[in-house]
Amino acid sequence: LFEVDEGAFPDVAGRIRPHAVCLGNLFRDQLDRYGELELVAERWRTALVQLDPAATAIVNVDDPLLADIARGRANLLRFGLDDPTAARERLPHAADSKYCRSCGAPYTYRAAYVGHLGDYACPGCGDERPPLDVAARSIVLSGLESAAFDLVTPQGTRRVSLPLPGLYNVYNALGAAALTLRLGAGLDD
Repeated sequence: LFEVDEGAFPDVAGRIRPHAVCLGNLFRDQLDRYGELELVAERWRTALVQLDPAATAIVNVDDPLLADIARGRANLLRFGLDDPTAARERLPHAADSKYCRSCGAPYTYRAAYVGHLGDYACPGCGDERPPLDVAARSIVLSGLESAAFDLVTPQGTRRVSLPLPGLYNVYNALGAAALTLRLGAGLDD
């Protein structure tokens, strides 16, 4: 298991030929090293295309950029949050992915969770967040102490408690759970 920097991902994936990759999100926090977000997204798209077709892409489709670059991949597991009570009322002004990758219209959000991550739809062309295979529901954030959520999967649902705060850590745990389930771990594990 490797955690790989976003700029190194395409090269590392090409060298190690992974059985699965988990793509969590793309934010503009690395522009000083890698250039525009769209450039990183295109590098990731190329890396996904070059993966062995048997390899699974586990993708946070709450990120419109990631949903777009994974579109059409046969071996795909989609994850995201599904709890509007944990969302903000609107997308933050400085969000990274505000515009539809297909037609350029601004997305509307039914739920905006972290930055541009959320349940989005395009009023212009109808593109929207794909259905979730693995989801976090009934999210409870307990200040700076912890977070909990229902892990909803095709194998069933389990309550998860994290000794870490915030929606960002719910996303991390959800991605890790989706990856380990895909690699054969049981739901109780």
